Amino acid sequence: MHLLHIHEMMARLGIRRDAVVSPRSALRCETALRRCKACPSEKECKVWLDHAPAAITSAPWFCLNADILFELQYDQPGPRRLEKEPAGIADLEHLEEEIDEALINLIDKSGDDLAI
Repeated sequence: MHLLHIHEMMARLGIRRDAVVSPRSALRCETALRRCKACPSEKECKVWLDHAPAAITSAPWFCLNADILFELQYDQPGPRRLEKEPAGIADLEHLEEEIDEALINLIDKSGDDLAI
């Protein structure tokens, strides 16, 4: 299931695997796949992907591959996704909801740890 998440994340970031041509980018891609496979945040990732918009500009804060995905996104040919219009009110409201959800999840996790 993890591999579906990384492919979905890459698609939403505008990263096309068929456009990865340099050996360095190919290595980054393989590293991201391996990291994703071993990631402890599979559940959080699925929830995040279920609620995230179809096109995003960055990976979520908990993503172990955020650095690699940023580099792969930057290396993509064509216009840069990061050069799109500034965020609007709807984007900021969505971000606020994401932050609230992440905080609730952290609180829930810390409560679970105390119950053990």
